Order: sequence, then C-alpha cells, then structure tokens
Amino acid sequence: MSNQLTDVVALDAPLNTLWRFFSTAQNLAPLTPPNQKLRVGKGGDIPIAAGLEIEISVAPMLGIRTGWKTKIMEVESPENHPEQAWFRDIQESGPFAQWDHTHAFRALPGGGTAVMDNVMYKLPLGLLGQAVAGFWVRRQVDGLFAYRRTALEEMFGAAALPKELAQGWEVPAGFVPSAH
Repeated sequence: MSNQLTDVVALDAPLNTLWRFFSTAQNLAPLTPPNQKLRVGKGGDIPIAAGLEIEISVAPMLGIRTGWKTKIMEVESPENHPEQAWFRDIQESGPFAQWDHTHAFRALPGGGTAVMDNVMYKLPLGLLGQAVAGFWVRRQVDGLFAYRRTALEEMFGAAALPKELAQGWEVPAGFVPSAH
C-alpha cells in the first residue's frame, strides 16, 4: 500500500538560488526538525547528479539511529529549463519499503519560486506495517514537511502561491514516479 504526500511552498527567491541550496544534501540539516538528529554522511557535500549516492541517518524515536542511503535518479537543472527544474531521489536502503521523492521548482510569474515535494512511500511488512505504524509514520512525515516549509519561509521569505499550483503540478514529460 503506497502513501503519497505533496507539499508546496512559494518562496521569495529566484529558482537558481533555491536550486543551488537544494543541490547539496548538507543543506537538509536546517530543514529537518532537531529531534530527528539528522547526520549527513558520504555524498552529502557533493552537488547532486544522477547516480549520486548519499548516506544519512536519523534518530526519530527513542534515540534509535536509522541509516538511510538515497540515490539521485534524475536531474533536470535550471540550465536546461530556466522556468522549472526538478530532481528525484529514491531510498536504496533504509526504514521504508519504498521512498520515492521528487523535488520540483517552478519560477513564479510575479517573482519567487514555488517548491514542491512529492513523496511516494511504503512501509515495510505491507498491510501489517501500515496497520501498526501507518498513522505514526504519516504524522512524522507530515511534521517533517511542515517544519521544512516553515524553515524555508524563514530563510528565503514567503511569496504568494498561485491557486493553480497549491496542490502541486505535473513534472515535465518523460518523468513518471516509479511504483516499485
């Protein structure tokens, strides 16, 4: 059973500025709640490129540290698309049965940039995992992205989000989230 989350925030910063910020995993630290105790390891200081593997760990519960290896699968930078850009990472190993995360950026007509996170995830153990931990995990994921949204607004300033982008948008043709 897949779960999906789409979160959109409009920021008062140019797309290129936000792309540079998001292009290095070390910048996840100020976007992650302190109680997660995020550590960014191997690959975290390298600008994203397809094939890059990044190791992180978190301790979301009782101080128990969970390792996580993510791989950048696709990258479309603003060099190729000045009005929008995106990259996609998947969990190669870690706490989820699936984690497929698209980060998308879209220049806004009045200035600023809309930033969208679209995550598809599955818990281990299928329906049993969903029944036992689904509610708790969803609260954790929702809390993470609410924290991220607030941190980004504090760092870059909020912008007006056009109503048509509030629920997210289609990523350019050729991109299809995997459903493994």
